[in-house]
Amino acid sequence: LVRDTATSAVAGRFSRPGTTLRTVTFSPDGTRLATAGESADGGEVLVLDAATLTVLQRLATGPLPRNPQANGSTSNYALSLAFSPDGRLLAVPLAGGRVAVWDQAAPGVAPLTLDGHAQIATDAAFSPDGSVLATAGADRLVRLWGGPDWRPLATLEGVSVVRAVAFSPDGS
Repeated sequence: LVRDTATSAVAGRFSRPGTTLRTVTFSPDGTRLATAGESADGGEVLVLDAATLTVLQRLATGPLPRNPQANGSTSNYALSLAFSPDGRLLAVPLAGGRVAVWDQAAPGVAPLTLDGHAQIATDAAFSPDGSVLATAGADRLVRLWGGPDWRPLATLEGVSVVRAVAFSPDGS
């Protein structure tokens, strides 16, 4: 369900039979809504028109290769979604240990995959200027990637599973 927060009225309904929805996010401009879930084929991300809830793109995550060093999940569903500040990129941490980065301006093009985590990739966040992507994982690591080619910048070790990452408003 999508609700209007001012009135609590239902603004729209969306369901995907056979899929367990796990996460949802709006694009920065509010025109698109991305949802992700686990399905029989491993998973998918759907990008919807936020006003009509019609599917604009289906991004299959199940068939994407898993990180060969990853332990754990035999599925490849998305656990989180993060749009870049300009709404062009969509980062998708996967249960298979990789993070897929889709360019929304290039429909049909395979995503760039980042092999940053030896276990489930749990979250992702872009810096406010979009130049850095932070990813988190069950391997207790936060990885920082520098755009536009998304090469590794740094690895930060946590004390337990890292479930979420965020940048401060000034990116520091």
